[in-house]
Amino acid sequence: MEAFKGSMENILFLIIVSIVVLVLILTIALKKLPLLGQTGKLWAGETSSLPAYQTGSSQSEACVNQQKLEIYLKWPTEDGTISSWFCKEREGTSEPHRGIDIAVSKGTPVYAAESGIVYDVYRSCSERADCPNIEGRKGFGNYIILKHTDPNGKEYYTWYLHLKSVNVKKNQGIEKGKEIGKSGNTGYSEGPHLHFSISIEPIYDIQYMLNPCDYLECEKHRQVA
Repeated sequence: MEAFKGSMENILFLIIVSIVVLVLILTIALKKLPLLGQTGKLWAGETSSLPAYQTGSSQSEACVNQQKLEIYLKWPTEDGTISSWFCKEREGTSEPHRGIDIAVSKGTPVYAAESGIVYDVYRSCSERADCPNIEGRKGFGNYIILKHTDPNGKEYYTWYLHLKSVNVKKNQGIEKGKEIGKSGNTGYSEGPHLHFSISIEPIYDIQYMLNPCDYLECEKHRQVA
């Protein structure tokens, strides 16, 4: 009887140890889950399905803005492929990329991603020039900033940088899909492309930026290796 009692105690002890080990494993696993969320793809409400290396998996917490918009944007150029991704650190700088770069030929039409009004515009910059000389916007080249409102009343802004030419003026109403300019190589630019950003404030700072690929069909515009 004593032997049986001892065996039962040993079995109960092993069961308790197994439960404790399982709880520890689950706790460690749950603590790691937020790191997955930093890729901008894995939480409810996210729409980007791109591989981690194309959405900036090394992005800092500053790149993960929790605000979400109820929008679906039009691709802002005539085709093109993404040459630089949101929040990806670029060569020569430690700052995260605040939007996406879309490689297109100079003079390619640029379209309004959504209906809105022209919040700001600059049209006097030449290629490879340090302009405009505006604090926080140096190196943009010719640019357009559109202001929009989502169905829930949240305001947001779309940015179109390094343009060759601009077809709109400040405070002008713009319909989704309207051609607003031509892509170029003005400002700080290493080749013809459109830099496209989305922000929740009219401030070009990473804390206000959203991942454009959560609202665009970026999957169709990946560069083929």
